[in-house]
This record gives sequence, C-alpha cells and structure tokens, in this order.
Amino acid sequence: MTFTPTEEQAAIGSAYLRGERLVVKALAGSGKTSTLRYLAELTPRTGAVYIAYNKAIQTDAARSFPGNVLCRTAHALAFAEVGYRLADKLRRPRQRARDVARILGIDCRVITVNALGHAAAVDVPQLARLVLDTVARFCHSADYSLTLRHVPTVTGLGEEGQEDVAAQVVEWAREAWADLCAPHGVLRLDHDHYLKMWQLARPVLATDVIYLDEAQDANPVIADVVGRQEHAQLILVGDQHQQLYGWRGARDAMSAFDGTRLSLTKSFRFGPAIAAQANEWLAALGSDLRVVGHDPIASTVGPVPLERADAVLCRTNAGAIGQAIAAEDRGLRAAITGGAGDLAALARAAAELQDSGKTWHPEFAAFTSWSEVIEYATSEAASENLATLVNLIVTYGPDEILRIVDALAAREDDADIVISTGHKAKGREWPVVLIGPDFKPQPRRDPLSGKLVTPEMTDEARMLAYVAVTRARHHLDPAGLDWARGSLGVLA
Repeated sequence: MTFTPTEEQAAIGSAYLRGERLVVKALAGSGKTSTLRYLAELTPRTGAVYIAYNKAIQTDAARSFPGNVLCRTAHALAFAEVGYRLADKLRRPRQRARDVARILGIDCRVITVNALGHAAAVDVPQLARLVLDTVARFCHSADYSLTLRHVPTVTGLGEEGQEDVAAQVVEWAREAWADLCAPHGVLRLDHDHYLKMWQLARPVLATDVIYLDEAQDANPVIADVVGRQEHAQLILVGDQHQQLYGWRGARDAMSAFDGTRLSLTKSFRFGPAIAAQANEWLAALGSDLRVVGHDPIASTVGPVPLERADAVLCRTNAGAIGQAIAAEDRGLRAAITGGAGDLAALARAAAELQDSGKTWHPEFAAFTSWSEVIEYATSEAASENLATLVNLIVTYGPDEILRIVDALAAREDDADIVISTGHKAKGREWPVVLIGPDFKPQPRRDPLSGKLVTPEMTDEARMLAYVAVTRARHHLDPAGLDWARGSLGVLA
C-alpha cells in the first residue's frame, strides 16, 4: 500500500483496527474518501458497505475502493430489497396534478384566508401537489406514521389558513401513501417512496462494517437505518459545519451517534490564506476545530474581477440569476449549476399573476395580485429566496429574466463562468472563486414598528459561508461576505 497516512489518519486507523465505532469530523478538503479507503485496505478480508451521498460519489468510490467493500447509495440498497418489486410503478409516465387529484378524489378547492387577511382559495391542482409534498416530507423523515407535521406550509397563508388546508391534505396524503405501497396502486412511484418502505421494514445489512459518508447531511431515513445496525462496526464521516440540508429534513447523524470521536483537519484543497478565511467562520460557529492549509498550495485572498473568476457562489437561486445578468453585462456566458428551470417557472408564474390575478405556482398561488406578493415579500414570514426573487422581478421584469435563462449555457464546459448557490457547490471546487453579494440577508419589515430591519446572521448562514469560502483552491474573493465583519460582530 503506497498511501502514507497523516498522524490524524493513522490515529483513526488504529481506533478502527481496535473495532471501535467512529465519528470522524472531517473539515473541508481533508481527504474523507482517501481516509475511508485507507481503513478498508487495513482489513482486506472484512466485508464492508460504503453508503455514498449520491450516485456520482458512489461511482468514484467503486473505482478506487478495494474489492471487499460494496459501494452503494442508500437508494440502491433499498431497491435491491424492496424497490425491485414495484419497479413497474417507477416506469409509469409522469402524472399531472389534475391526474393525482382525480385518482384521490380531490374535486373541490379549499376556501380560506391568506397571511394578509384577504380571502384566498387553494385550487384542486395545488391541493394535489400539497398531498404529494406531504408524502415526500414523510418519506424524508425517520417517522413511522404520517401526521399533520408533514404537511408543508403554504407560502402566503396565515396560521388559520394553514390549519384549514392541512386538516384535509393529511387525509388525502394517507390515502396516497396506501396507494403507493400497494402493488397494484395507481399513483406513480418515486425513488424516495421505496427508500421509506425499506426503512419501515427495519432492514438488517449483512456486513461487518458500514461507512457512512457526508453523515452530517444524512437523510433521517438513512440515519435511522444505519443507527439500527447494532451488529456492525459503524464509521460515520462528515463535516458538521457543512450541514446545509436541515431545511429539507436532513439530520446531523454525527452529533447523536455514540462512538469514538476523531478529527481530520489537514486540508489538501487549499493553502494557508484560504484556510484562514475558513477558520474565521469556524470560530463564528463556535467550533473547537481549525482547518490547516496545505503549504505547497500558494492560495491567495483578495479582489478579483468577474472575468477572472471560475465560479461565483450565491446564497439564493435568485441571487444566481442576478449574477448571470452581471456576467452578461461583461460579455460572459454563464452556466448555472443545476440549471434554472425552477426560476423560469417562477418568472412565468409572476407574469401570469400580474396578467390575470391568479397562478398555479405554489409560491404565488395564495395571492390574488402581484402587489400582495410584493407586500408579503418584505414581511418576516417570507423566505429570503422569495424576497430576493420578487425584488429581481420588480427590477428587471419576468420577460427579461426568462430571456437571461434562455441565454445560459446548457453545460458548464461551454460557459465562461459557473454560477452556483452555496448549497449546490457542496462537494465542488474551482481554482478561482468569487462570493456573490446576496449573502447579505434582505431586510424584513418588523410587524410591530413597520420598519425594515436586517435579520441577524444564523448558524445556517454561517455554515453556508464556510462551505462557500472552502470551494476555492488557488484564489478567493470573499467580498460578498465583508458585510458580516466589524459592526455586525459576526466575526472576531
């Protein structure tokens, strides 16, 4: 074996050989995958399962891990046990919201009030989408029964309106789940559906060792399955400071797991200058860990023009569109990581609402005019992404945003610059990274005073900032985070 472990990796290897269950806190760029591969090579006759965060990571791991390790996503494990029996339901054509409503017998809208106290109606197609979203939230949880807590909040509805809608949606959602579980059910099956069925069956993985990568963002379903494998040696690896998906149900499996806690702090991605930036955010998060930069990499920090950046990282999807507009103004063709289809749909919905006073899109469906959306967007209840998007539509108009989306490069390789949200940049890296200006939260209107105030920075926002600054290898322009220094007291 040619791999020479660092002192931290060697300590992890020794604990592993003693048969201890491990929780490895691995900071940005510190070689999580190479460390797990090192452990697997220490015990070549021991059967192990490596549970990858996504298909791309699984494919890469399968190429490099030794033959005693089965590299799979959790969905692949679930399909082999449960999903294959329902494979025909996966291949069914996509069903429109009205098709789902017909199948479940949803035939009338719900009349209620929105957050502004005005009459609002939740139409049949939106009710059908809420039912599917409720099932999805149940499938992303570790819960064993579907309840009111799984019904998503409808943008624009107040507490009373939400209760009216949720009471009906949860009953339809239970009917939908029963249909999905039935071999001859009519609804189209999704991959998260059979993953949930697998978890509910309390599976036992026939292996001696389980490696769980990106454990800080583990789907609660996966965390529940792994945590129940009492017969196996469990190795959880991840960076708790990169927990970005709590908003969609992800849970930090590392904090609740009982095992020996060790760390990987030596980064092989960037040098000391970028490590210093990362450490400011680790300090702001109250972490006792600090990342150590790789001396041979001559990383630098400072202003860089947009033309020299390989990637611009934003806080919100709407901020990404704003940077695409800025890139076009400089004569650059941009690609947005993951595409901009959702943003285009929102722009079309805004135009529809402006023209007819109603729209199908769930973000705007509770409103009867565009002026109501603008009023709501400045309230405390509105999400930052919605507020930024509304401001963008007000500034440029839906048609201009749709034109920008159409002009984007379809592939990153065909673009002059890559634009991404911090969430979608996780696991990625680029030579030169610029932090976009939308990391500063949008002002919100205080419900008592009526004044616009800038929200305090949350730990979730600090984690996103930490992820963003650690995507750069050679040069980082952190200007989009400069506002967080000094007077706001976010950083020391």
